[in-house]
Amino acid sequence: MLRALRVVTVERGVDPADHALVAFGGAGPLHACELAEELGSRTVLVPEAAGVLSALGLVAGQERRDKVRSYLVPLAEAGPLPQEGEADLRYAGQSFELTIPLGGDVEADFHAAHEERYGYADQEREVELVAVRAAEIRPGPRLELPPADLTEVAGPAVVELDGATAWIPPGWVGVRDGATLRLTKP
Repeated sequence: MLRALRVVTVERGVDPADHALVAFGGAGPLHACELAEELGSRTVLVPEAAGVLSALGLVAGQERRDKVRSYLVPLAEAGPLPQEGEADLRYAGQSFELTIPLGGDVEADFHAAHEERYGYADQEREVELVAVRAAEIRPGPRLELPPADLTEVAGPAVVELDGATAWIPPGWVGVRDGATLRLTKP
């Protein structure tokens, strides 16, 4: 767990001491304070629904249906394009594409993106449309969890949550004043 946390923080130039660790899953809150200490963080947040947080995200998340249409034609011959989505474009003969948002001057945007990425743009060269991607997105349902009772506890202690258990080691304190248990090491 510690190695994975370092990959998404320290190895990306983020100092974990400047952030809170969010513990989720049935066992995440059991290990969170020790992991936070190893990372130099002094705050752990444990959502009331920590044990089922991923499932709640799936239930409450937006519904997305992606559509992709392949073209492989010169952009000038592609016909009208949707106003929303993205287009994969390249210069004729290239084997890699750049993804450009639709809605503006797609060809001019491609030349500018190519210039920025590769240091040059060839305004005279034919631009090929490889694919167009669009998404239909519907918002998920509004989800409200009932707030939990106020809790204040000092470690060492075990706090049983619905679907998860939190371990508060010596030197840590926990306060729950809503849907989140906030663990800190003063």
